[in-house]
Amino acid sequence: MTEIFYSLGWVNRIITGTISRMLAVPIFYHLFWRHPFPSKKPKVNTGKMKKLHQKMELTQKKIEEIEPLIKKNKDYIDYLKFSAQIAKFYANKNLYSVKISKLLEETPIPAKNKKEAISLISELREDFKNIKEIYSDLWLRCAKPDSLKRLLPYYDWLDYLYKKKLEEIENNISWTNPFLESEWIGYPEKKLHQDYRYFRKTFAISNQKIKKAFLQGISNHYMKVSINGSELGEVFSRFTLAVRPIDERVKVFDITEHLKKENVITVEAANFVDDINSINIYAEIYFENGEKQIIKSDGSWKTYKREIPSWKEIGFDDSLWEQIKSYGVPPEFNGEITRPYFLDNWPSRTTYMFGTRGYFKNFIPQVLLPLLGKYLKSIGA
Repeated sequence: MTEIFYSLGWVNRIITGTISRMLAVPIFYHLFWRHPFPSKKPKVNTGKMKKLHQKMELTQKKIEEIEPLIKKNKDYIDYLKFSAQIAKFYANKNLYSVKISKLLEETPIPAKNKKEAISLISELREDFKNIKEIYSDLWLRCAKPDSLKRLLPYYDWLDYLYKKKLEEIENNISWTNPFLESEWIGYPEKKLHQDYRYFRKTFAISNQKIKKAFLQGISNHYMKVSINGSELGEVFSRFTLAVRPIDERVKVFDITEHLKKENVITVEAANFVDDINSINIYAEIYFENGEKQIIKSDGSWKTYKREIPSWKEIGFDDSLWEQIKSYGVPPEFNGEITRPYFLDNWPSRTTYMFGTRGYFKNFIPQVLLPLLGKYLKSIGA
């Protein structure tokens, strides 16, 4: 199954061959769960994907041939079958994304193109539903159900994205940007540090009756979010391969009961290691009349490097505070982050590669190199 994990591109071959094979699986997960339509014209190495598809079909045939001959550990065959099946789906996912995008290029979308695109997506969804069922069965043969409950939403999420694509096609929409539109913002400075920085954003809402309102927070490392002086909670976001931090790096808060006519969002943020101090905030307010208001981190936010009394109050004078520095919208900083669908209970999704740039730029020089230096000194090098 090396073809699945270790032949995804020359960059990945370098990584898996010379840096760490432990990164090969996260890279594959990143690509496998990636949004199927990240751009209007997805960049896919179709030749490589066709080759992978052919190899996996051949692998499936070989497995069928040898299966009757196996006398021991026959259960292992099912896992090999599944590995080939997900690799084949991965190839189709990429190839179909290109094909579907081409079908939707014309405006308005021709009826025959719509029909074919819908058929391709339906085929993928059916195949993926089958993969999810097999995965669940294989998991429960050798592991506890608790962890499975955490993993199955990944399948539901990808299926949800295909469902949203079908809705777009029905509404004659060829493509919408799937990524978060709020900017990564920070204090305007060059120095990397672990100190706190403080952020404010004031906004007003109409007199319309509010149906529901949500605020989502993602930090480069750590932040505490408040609205109108009431603390919403903390957000811990960083590069990690550990399960729990990955699950909790995006936090969504229900702010319906916190809103007034005049409002202020305040954030205090810090880093665990010397790094860029940055945050990402995205909020949606839904009104009973069907209108929606979006509040997001952008150039209108204010920032300061010290905590000042009453800074969380709406009436605080922040005229002496500085304009934020923008690091751009995803994927410019911390990789691809999908937009949230709050009303369907889907927050934004980050990738397994979230925060890798900061990790390799800062953690390795600060932690690993000093340890290497001590080791070399201990052996007299």
